[in-house]
Amino acid sequence: MVKKLNKKIILIENDFDNIEVYELALKRAGFDVEVLSFEEDVFKKIQSIKENKEQKPDMIITTMFLDTRISGITITNEIRKYPETKDIKVLIWSSYSKNELQVLGYSKEVASIENEKFVIKAEHTPTEIIKMIKEELGIN
Repeated sequence: MVKKLNKKIILIENDFDNIEVYELALKRAGFDVEVLSFEEDVFKKIQSIKENKEQKPDMIITTMFLDTRISGITITNEIRKYPETKDIKVLIWSSYSKNELQVLGYSKEVASIENEKFVIKAEHTPTEIIKMIKEELGIN
């Protein structure tokens, strides 16, 4: 039986393999998980949280590139823009390092997330990422 942690995580991801692996890993670790895969759903969710229509998550995990129009940086900056959502913990994960993103032309965007938790997915197992999440949320 999985011990419930009473912690809600929103996973913003469009790669179905990653969704399958990480949604299962997070649920097995005891988290309540909601998956969002489309830009319009992400911004509706942020708006609902901002208006106190929905429970504020303990953490949002977002992929770096949701689709061709929106990045995890854009999502994070949107979250940080409002007093009601600015304190939500965010983990941005990517296939690229911050240096590689800068080379790809994202220097300004990368600078805007300097204080955010940033993880290169390929360098960590799901177990290691779960451990990082628990540390970030103060769970032993």
